[in-house]
Amino acid sequence: MVKHATSLFSVDVIHPDMTGRPAHARISERIRIAIASGALAQKARLPSSRTLARDLGVARNTVDEALGQLVAEGLIVRRRGAGSFVAKPEPGSRPLPAARRVAGRSVLRSRISKRAQALQSYPGHRQPIRAVPFTPSLPPSEFFPRKTWKRLLSREAARSGNAYWEYGASNGLPALREAIAAHATAMRGTRASADQVLVTTSTQQAVELAAKVLADPGDCCWVETPGYQPVQHVLRAAGMEVVQIPVDRQGLNVDLGLTVQPHARLAYVTPSHQYPMGYEMSPARC
Repeated sequence: MVKHATSLFSVDVIHPDMTGRPAHARISERIRIAIASGALAQKARLPSSRTLARDLGVARNTVDEALGQLVAEGLIVRRRGAGSFVAKPEPGSRPLPAARRVAGRSVLRSRISKRAQALQSYPGHRQPIRAVPFTPSLPPSEFFPRKTWKRLLSREAARSGNAYWEYGASNGLPALREAIAAHATAMRGTRASADQVLVTTSTQQAVELAAKVLADPGDCCWVETPGYQPVQHVLRAAGMEVVQIPVDRQGLNVDLGLTVQPHARLAYVTPSHQYPMGYEMSPARC
């Protein structure tokens, strides 16, 4: 089986401070910097010498010479029939000289925005939330019909035409929007058309889109407490002031909300089945 890999070094091999140096030295230095900075992790597989030579526009012998130098330095290992891999550093070994230069560049990176900081504060931002018993919104994945899912994916991918392989409508696949509108009409009693449906990747994306369309930074939004915490992070990241309003057996306490913050622009509620208490919002509060 032929393995194909895309070169990480096809764009920025030649730096201004490397001009005048042989091609193999520039290539080995670029890989050395990538390893030192962490762009190439331990045990990462490098593209084949044939792929690197093609992407860089050099002879294969030039690439082999560069990789040979890195092997001699103990930075990569080459395995016959498998390829080249980043070596695991020996315990107590000194950091690469390039690491200091790369670390110096990190100081120059721009400070991230307050919106990004607000999103990063959510505990599930950097790592996926681990499933434990009774974790809400996480069904038991072992019961997912993977074989059926794989069969349906293969069937759809084999269909003729280019509908699935080109850029589609930004509001979602028309057939999917039609199905959602029909379901909402039949099950929710709404009068929805496919043109009124927007398909998003998650609840958070839907709330962020609504917040940016319906409110301005600095506006206030009521949210249920207890309620869905990720939504509050999204609203704050959109620049909104989040005011937590308690929930009782009739849903969000509207009278209390009017007392605490009467000029709220939006209210995030789960009226049909409050999350996580399960209450239904009363008609009087709807």
